[in-house]
Amino acid sequence: MAPYFPEPKAGRKPKARPKAQFKVLFLDLYVAWLEDPELCISIARGDKNFDADSRYNKLHISKIIKRVSDAMLEQGFIDQKIGTEGGRRVTRIWPLDPLIAYFRTAAFSEFHIDVHEDKECIVLKDKVIATDADDKEIESSVELDYKDEDATL
Repeated sequence: MAPYFPEPKAGRKPKARPKAQFKVLFLDLYVAWLEDPELCISIARGDKNFDADSRYNKLHISKIIKRVSDAMLEQGFIDQKIGTEGGRRVTRIWPLDPLIAYFRTAAFSEFHIDVHEDKECIVLKDKVIATDADDKEIESSVELDYKDEDATL
């Protein structure tokens, strides 16, 4: 049975539909597998990581990507190792044999897949320190948005 991704009824609609987000995830898995069959890719699980208007999210990836990856996991196409925010580990995913078999039949190479033309080449980050329920400090980082006011071409 194919997974169904209903659109949210209230709030802002994602700019990229589930199909587009599936394509991004599929191609990321494919390119990683071509580079090294043992390579994993990371996927954010927190909602705060999906700001559609961020300069670092030109593909408009939204939290729908989590449901897409969960559906691929449920269908047996990928496996995952869940990360923890406290342990400063992100969730990692990798393709399983059914998806790898599909990759082997692909009629294109990684050279046919291009980086998005508006992708940022510099990502500014700031350290954030929070405390958990046990008053233990948790260190993480957050991407900083900024305006290119001084840039001249």
